[in-house]
Amino acid sequence: MRPSTKAELALNGLTMLADLKQTNPKSLSVLAKEQSISLSYLEQVFSSLKNKGLVKGVRGPGGGYVLAKEPGDITIAEVLLAIDDSTENPGSNSGKITKIDKINAFWKVMIGRTIELYRNVTLEQVINGSTFFIDDTTETASQAAE
Repeated sequence: MRPSTKAELALNGLTMLADLKQTNPKSLSVLAKEQSISLSYLEQVFSSLKNKGLVKGVRGPGGGYVLAKEPGDITIAEVLLAIDDSTENPGSNSGKITKIDKINAFWKVMIGRTIELYRNVTLEQVINGSTFFIDDTTETASQAAE
């Protein structure tokens, strides 16, 4: 599952703020220019991030946004869910479950499992290029076939 474009923009913006070491606010117009996107689109993204407590706005001259938490305290799941909460619990109120309901339930469960993986990865790990994606206990397909 690949995150939405909005989620990618949110993650890019947060990494840019983290690079500033949370001391200097960065304006959305500068972030929009650096990412080559429209300011209004980025405003929507940062509004969601602010509502979920991931960034803080700083008013006045030289104002902008800073991270509301340390990069090590922000999980990628928080970022994704701030932008697009599509992991609601699958279910049906009726005894009849159609094939479409089953397919939708399948996707919701898979998205939920993916989000659980993202809960184990922090913004700091992404910035540092940590090896969070390597799990020595997981067998590869070729190892399992032997």
